[in-house]
Amino acid sequence: MSLSNISPTSYKFSKIELENSHGDVWNITKLVTEVEITESIYSKTLEYEFTILDSADFFNYVKISGNEKITLVMEKFDGAEVQEYTRAAYVTGVPLYARPKSNVQVYKLSAVSEHFYLGNITRLSKKFQGSFVNTMKSLYNVELNTKIAFIEGGSNIIKGVFPNITVNDAIDMLMVRAYNERTFPYYVFETFNDGIHIESFKSMIENVNDGVYKNSATFTHQAKTKIDGDTWDELDYNQKKYRIIAMSSDLGFSKIRNVIAGVYSSRTLSVDVSTKTFATHTFNKDGKTVINKNQLYSPNFQINGKELGKFNASYKLINKNQLSHENAESYNSNIVEIYGHMQSVAENIDEMTHIVTLSGDPALSAGSIIDILLPRSIDPGLENRQKIDAEDLFDQYMSGKYLIINTVHRFVDNEYTCSSKIARDSVEVPI
Repeated sequence: MSLSNISPTSYKFSKIELENSHGDVWNITKLVTEVEITESIYSKTLEYEFTILDSADFFNYVKISGNEKITLVMEKFDGAEVQEYTRAAYVTGVPLYARPKSNVQVYKLSAVSEHFYLGNITRLSKKFQGSFVNTMKSLYNVELNTKIAFIEGGSNIIKGVFPNITVNDAIDMLMVRAYNERTFPYYVFETFNDGIHIESFKSMIENVNDGVYKNSATFTHQAKTKIDGDTWDELDYNQKKYRIIAMSSDLGFSKIRNVIAGVYSSRTLSVDVSTKTFATHTFNKDGKTVINKNQLYSPNFQINGKELGKFNASYKLINKNQLSHENAESYNSNIVEIYGHMQSVAENIDEMTHIVTLSGDPALSAGSIIDILLPRSIDPGLENRQKIDAEDLFDQYMSGKYLIINTVHRFVDNEYTCSSKIARDSVEVPI
């Protein structure tokens, strides 16, 4: 791989091929002007969008009609060696078609991964038994013929029936009730870096990316070494790699939304039709945080003389049907006592959010942690006139660890960037 002036935004598409339903294959690398690949902890598939500038009437020659497969091979220098990423996607539509000039047509092709396509059109009507995680693993390996890149084990054994639903709906059905030994909820998602993940929220926050990303306006080091004709310098490369190119925020901080969603407290009502019993399980948040040290909820803040955690505005009714199966728990058996905690964690993930644009890196995966360091918003003149400790030059409230919720990998104009939504449930400093 040869890249002139190697930088963290450098990349190369070795090929982008389009295959039609007859098995004919065309290399469309030179026609594609932009590629976007989106991943999210809430999505079981990568979502692709290819923008094509066509002045050769390729659209009509191939007769693009949604019966196509696209394969791309991308090469990326990661600071040590060249990594190759090969991905295949199946076209799901043409969301944009335009003719800006009489002899030019521009269109976008949207696409998804094969397992997700198959999971939407394959139905299940059968019983299941085993742990949540092993049952999901079987769905991917057997029904979708797909390998899983990372899977975190689970131990609770259940029985149930998939009532003539799609495989993707069956996965969703299991995920609602899946939890690890510490009652953290599970997520199923696909990353551009390595594929499908089935893991709990607790597992995700232990996956920390190297380095600290800084909101720097200038560079202090310049590349000066050439390797195989390419300009290269490790300090220069890392300085650019860990720079926050752009940042915008919808911070959130909506306490009324959190109360309604059951972040601080909730009640789970259970009805067991098999034993003719009714029970109420109350959840109250204990103040523990997951990502950083201090929660953004203060019990001192009150409405009508009552702290927000005392309102119990969130209710959930669950039917247990405990005796529906022998020698195994029913689908809802164990969830009643822990549902409040699972709901609190899931709803509180994005208590504080930002959108950051960074140099392209497949490792900036949904479901991983990054650390950011932001300067304080302070006039440089004031900074020079006062003796300010080095620690106080940085915004301790906004800086710290964040979970990547989603990432858009964008390849355009010979530049690869990542636009990531990052979020967290807590901060480093007490409020």
